[in-house]
Amino acid sequence: MRKSTFDIQLFIAFLLVMVVGVAFVYSASYPSALISYNDEQKIVVKQVYAIAIGAVFMYIARIISLPWLRKNSHPMMLLAYIPLIAVLIIGSNRGGNQSWVFGIQPSEFAKIFLIMVMAASIAAHPGNVRGKLSWSSWLTKPFVYFLVTIALIAKQGDFGTVIIIVIAGGLLLVLSGMKFRYLGVPLLGVVGVVIAVFLLGPIAVRSMGGGQRGDRISAWLHTFDTKVPALVRAAAYQPENSLIAIGSGRLFGVGFCQSRQKWLYLPEPQNDYIFSIMSEELGFLLLIPVFFLPYLWMLFRGYIIGITAQDEFSSTLALGITLLLATQAFVNIAVAMNLLPCMGVTLPLISSGGSSIISCMIMIGLLLNISAPIKRGEKELKVSE
Repeated sequence: MRKSTFDIQLFIAFLLVMVVGVAFVYSASYPSALISYNDEQKIVVKQVYAIAIGAVFMYIARIISLPWLRKNSHPMMLLAYIPLIAVLIIGSNRGGNQSWVFGIQPSEFAKIFLIMVMAASIAAHPGNVRGKLSWSSWLTKPFVYFLVTIALIAKQGDFGTVIIIVIAGGLLLVLSGMKFRYLGVPLLGVVGVVIAVFLLGPIAVRSMGGGQRGDRISAWLHTFDTKVPALVRAAAYQPENSLIAIGSGRLFGVGFCQSRQKWLYLPEPQNDYIFSIMSEELGFLLLIPVFFLPYLWMLFRGYIIGITAQDEFSSTLALGITLLLATQAFVNIAVAMNLLPCMGVTLPLISSGGSSIISCMIMIGLLLNISAPIKRGEKELKVSE
């Protein structure tokens, strides 16, 4: 086996992001950990354990054969459906989403396999995706996988992950050469739903069966409005305190570990709203070099790896992974800033959460693998779809 290097810039940016993540998981979580466990380090220690496990899977993703992944992407996607179905039968409910089974969130890993099988299909039939769509060849397999994956995750109530998959998957198809007009119909549907939500008032949204999610949408549209129904006011508690935290940071922040909103004012400060705590403690000016610069550089290196990869499969997989990370980060930050309704989406590589951190580290490992695949002296696998 001949040794190979990898993208050192991506790796350094990744390490910087991880350090920031661990620091702010501790800062954001110690009040909750102190009250819930009588141990202020309880949550951050669990995060470190998850990172240790993630490092093992990241190393495997770094050295695994890319031709083997391409050849076996379809059976791996089928296997990924087993835990997604198990969640619906024996899964546990947290925050209104039935997304966990045995302490694991399968959707975090299913989205990686979905991008992988899409990359394999695009590599097998590049002419179809860039020309007139052939529903009987290229589009059939990935489109079915796409719909089944979205349906299973939506059934769990995890619409945040559904939105991330739809956006990242659609952008991947466009970057792979698909004409934008083929995505026009579903895009118009999404725009129509958004316009309808804006036009409907909070009472109308709930009366149409919106339930908790309808309350969240209404709270997003009517934050700080005291005249809305009580359930909508309750749903507005998170975005209101998130905006208070971000605004309190101003230019220079209140100081590391000095956040006031994490003291049981802002729910899930170490998970969904960790960006709010970072903004409060760092302030706008410090948030740029501490968080945004290394994070954006990490995503930029993922894009560079994608456009310079050695083959179609590797290129599409790298771009898909980068889009997943970028889209999820955008959604999380947009929710924290109340630009989107509350969705329960973590900030990749920053937020607390075992499944999230492990899946993100796997994606970084795959990017490092694609940047410089390890040669094993084996013949390239010819994959037929």
